[in-house]
Amino acid sequence: MGKKTGWFVALILLVLAAGFSYFTLIRRQPAPGPLVDTEVTLYFVNREYITTGNEELPKLLPFTRKVRAYGDGEAGRESLARSVLAELRKPPAGEGVTTALRDDLRITGVRVEEDTVYVDFSSANLHGGSLEEILLVEQVVTTLTGLPGLEKVQFLVDGERRDTLMGHISADEPLSREDL
Repeated sequence: MGKKTGWFVALILLVLAAGFSYFTLIRRQPAPGPLVDTEVTLYFVNREYITTGNEELPKLLPFTRKVRAYGDGEAGRESLARSVLAELRKPPAGEGVTTALRDDLRITGVRVEEDTVYVDFSSANLHGGSLEEILLVEQVVTTLTGLPGLEKVQFLVDGERRDTLMGHISADEPLSREDL
């Protein structure tokens, strides 16, 4: 065997060994838990409130939906929060509601620490008027704090706390339903 062939064989063996080790480690990691269907209440923006500006109307309307997420503990609560945020992008058709969680708003991370869920938005496309920001904050906070064990939402932008999301509502501290 020539010198070049020897190096080539050694490289192939090294790649195969690394691949085997990697896949062995992945299989040994515990599963995130069983997939569980959980019935949750999602809050969507009342279109009539937006079009009329009538303060006597509710801003948000509740809808019950089953959401699939991974099971137990803090990882389960994070999985449920992620699934719920994805569902908030899908308002029920023909019900007179919409969502403040526009398709161009990107959530880059969700994590749970104790009773607080941290929702991290990308700064790209994170702009709008005061009504848009109010509806986004209220929709996310009202929905997420309805999940078991979650009482507050901390909004982050590009991984950091900011004074506001879009320049109108204070978001530097975690928000509960009572803060809305």
